[in-house]
Amino acid sequence: MEAGIKELARRVVESSSDKDISEEHRKLINSLNSDLIVRELKKLYYREKTYSITKSRAYSALKCVENIDILSLVEDIFDKSPVDWRAFLCQELALHPSPRGITKLIDVLLNDKNANVRYSAAEALGDIGNAEALQALEHAVKNDKGKDFEGLPVAREAQRAIQNIRNRSRG
Repeated sequence: MEAGIKELARRVVESSSDKDISEEHRKLINSLNSDLIVRELKKLYYREKTYSITKSRAYSALKCVENIDILSLVEDIFDKSPVDWRAFLCQELALHPSPRGITKLIDVLLNDKNANVRYSAAEALGDIGNAEALQALEHAVKNDKGKDFEGLPVAREAQRAIQNIRNRSRG
């Protein structure tokens, strides 16, 4: 059974150059044991070291699993993902606003070694952050000297995020 699920997961992920998962493949994914298919899809996700169509399709397939907790998925794969994916996952957290997501973004802003990822965390906090994020953002404004891949300062994005949060709280 597990060998069959492994082969089906591989076929779903490698079946097309399009990052979207077809309705047929969604149904197939959800007809299988969810723990087993999630495990196999994660293996395919981790197999690719950089941003690739295979990694993207594996992630898209994971999001198709019924009853999957997207926040738990992102938390689980975040630290084991390459830089480009950690930056992308910050934006994924912004698409699913929650206290857990904000807490993860704060942690990333304060602790990730890569300025691109910290910049993305600050940007996401500007979109979904609340008063809880202000202290971390203020710390970044004062102390983060990093710049993203375009040369944009993390501190400037953190300042913009603070302004967005304050504007939202004013109504």
